[in-house]
Amino acid sequence: MGVAGHVFVFNMWSEDMVIFSVNGKNLGPIPGADKAPYVPSHVPVPRVLNESDNVGAFSNKGTNHIQIKWLGDPINTLIKIGVPLIEDLLLYIFPFGYYLLSVAGEIKDQASFTTDGLVIGAAVHFDR
Repeated sequence: MGVAGHVFVFNMWSEDMVIFSVNGKNLGPIPGADKAPYVPSHVPVPRVLNESDNVGAFSNKGTNHIQIKWLGDPINTLIKIGVPLIEDLLLYIFPFGYYLLSVAGEIKDQASFTTDGLVIGAAVHFDR
């Protein structure tokens, strides 16, 4: 088996993301892209097979508990990852929701947030 991949998490808003927590560990802040050339900041988050293998990493088995906070109330959501552990993924987080993509641009998961920090509807999981 090859080396485990990462999830590259991008803050797609102009404000700093003061909290980005994966399975209980804050990996933030992630700076906002508030000045030209408006390049979003990111953090690489390791992927592991089981959540118990590394707190603060994305688990390939089970559900990952995510907390996001800019200004205002935190947003709590769940992300499931069901792609081979060696693959890198891209997580683009906006104030209105997120997209989880493969490096080839395939949508693997997505969800929308309400203005009060709740996830609307269940996250859509794509098995490709």
